[in-house]
Amino acid sequence: RILRSQIVQSLQELASLHHPVLLILDDLDSLLQSNAEELRKVLTELLLRTEGLELLLAAREAPFQALGAHKVVGYHLDPLQPLDAARLFLWRVHRPLVVADFSVLSGSEAEGPSRMLPLIMNAQNRGVLLQQLSGHPLLQWCGGCPGHLRAAADHVLPGGGTL
Repeated sequence: RILRSQIVQSLQELASLHHPVLLILDDLDSLLQSNAEELRKVLTELLLRTEGLELLLAAREAPFQALGAHKVVGYHLDPLQPLDAARLFLWRVHRPLVVADFSVLSGSEAEGPSRMLPLIMNAQNRGVLLQQLSGHPLLQWCGGCPGHLRAAADHVLPGGGTL
C-alpha cells in the first residue's frame, strides 16, 4: 500500500507540472494470471487519482475492457519480421557473436581456434549476417516475439556456450 501511494504521488507531481504522463507496463502475462483483479484495482486508482495519465499495457491478450470509467482499447501487434528480430537479438546479446554461433559443422571439422573468432559486421556483410541470424533455429523458436528474443539474448554471455 505504501508503494502504491508513492507511485500515485509521483505521477500526480508530474501531472501537476503539466507534463504528459505515460506509464508503460510490459510483459503483464504472469502478473495477470495471479493478480488480475488487484492489478485492475491499482490501475483504476491510478487513473482516477492522476489527471492526464495514459497507460500502455503489454500482454498477450487484452486483459481488461475498462478500468473504472476509462475505456481500454486493445491493439494486436504482429510479430517482428525476421530481420528486425535478428537486429533486436544482436542489440541485446552480451557478447560478440562468433563463427561457432553459425557453424553447422560437426565432429573434427567443428573444432579449432577459428570457431571462436568474433564475427565482424560491417556495411558490406551486414545484410548477409542478419539474414543468416534470422534463420538460426534459436531465432526461429522466438517467433518474432520481442520478449522471447530479449530472454534468449540474455543467455548469450561472455564465456558461455554458442547459440
